[in-house]
Amino acid sequence: MLTQGILTKKHTGFEAKNPTGSLSIFRIQACRKRVFLSCLIQYVANATGALVISYCSAIICTILGLTGYLQLLMYSVYMPIEALDRLFSMLTIERTGRRFVCRRFFPA
Repeated sequence: MLTQGILTKKHTGFEAKNPTGSLSIFRIQACRKRVFLSCLIQYVANATGALVISYCSAIICTILGLTGYLQLLMYSVYMPIEALDRLFSMLTIERTGRRFVCRRFFPA
């Protein structure tokens, strides 16, 4: 109980020193950079077209001549491959370091 009280006092002091509110993320340079990078990642994810494949897989399979259960089978094959791809990307970034990736692809 004693340590919880100490941590609460430290956290309260931390919040008192730092600005709060939704606009404060744009006033702090480190937060501003994180917001920019997160918006950029969301944009790039939408711009690649991978989401279109996921959303329109039934239409794509119909155009390819796959009907019935084959559409679901193809989607069930696609999703684990996509999950493994995301896992591989995450592990690569963790291994090389986020700073290396940010410096290499997003130079300041």
